[in-house]
Amino acid sequence: MKTSTVSKMESVTLKRKITVLPKCLDSNIREHIYDEIKKRFLGMCSKEHGYILEIQSLDSFETSTMGVSCHYPNFITTFRVLKLQPVVGNVLESKITMPFEEGILAEVGPLAIMIPEGFTNGYVFDHSSSSFINIDNDKINIGSSIKVKLTQSEYIENGYKCIGEIVG
Repeated sequence: MKTSTVSKMESVTLKRKITVLPKCLDSNIREHIYDEIKKRFLGMCSKEHGYILEIQSLDSFETSTMGVSCHYPNFITTFRVLKLQPVVGNVLESKITMPFEEGILAEVGPLAIMIPEGFTNGYVFDHSSSSFINIDNDKINIGSSIKVKLTQSEYIENGYKCIGEIVG
């Protein structure tokens, strides 16, 4: 049987049109465009790219057109981002945010993952410690790191809803 590897966040290049205010047309134009990219895209989630976790670089920009309605300059930009897109079957290194009787809530950055009680890979809820414990007496508490395989992932209203199971 093939074992899963932990999925890594992916660095990709995006190309987008950015509008800047006329007062930004100075010797710091590159910084102004980079700041505008961060303001528009950092923390954003889309079905196509998942969560944008970091703007890594502004690779290039070129003048495009003036905006029709606002008459501000537009630039076609190419920039690199670090993204996390939850795909069924991916295995993610996750942090526990809340163990409770019905399961475990875990997260990877902005992505929340529900692990139902039946998918805890031999761990059972211990009421006395409010944690999950397995037969070897290993505990899963708030802040614990675990590997979670995504079993369901759905994009809803600018975010993903995910269900997973503990692996490894």
